[in-house]
Amino acid sequence: MHEAAIVRSLLDLAFQAATKAGLSNVSSVNVMTGKIHHLVNEVLLLHFDLMKATYNGFERAVLHIEEKDVIIQCYACGQTKELDRPFFICPNCESPDTKLIAGDELHIISIEGSST
Repeated sequence: MHEAAIVRSLLDLAFQAATKAGLSNVSSVNVMTGKIHHLVNEVLLLHFDLMKATYNGFERAVLHIEEKDVIIQCYACGQTKELDRPFFICPNCESPDTKLIAGDELHIISIEGSST
């Protein structure tokens, strides 16, 4: 499972950002994940809960996950479509000549907390 490594990296980045911002008590970490990554949210949440205590100030933090749909643009017909299947073929004209517009995100949106 690569979710554990992803959560560890997210916590490392969140800890660095919280420290830089002077936050000593983090209440939430808000992340965006693209559906192309096929991450299992329940597994991300579980690993976050297991690992957060190793980061000073994160003991009560909650992970919030926002998923971004996979969206492609077709070069052949110009359509922009959301995909419900893992194939980068235009659902309008069936051309494979497409580019990914959204859905590969994996980043921290925000960190909330206090300095006391």
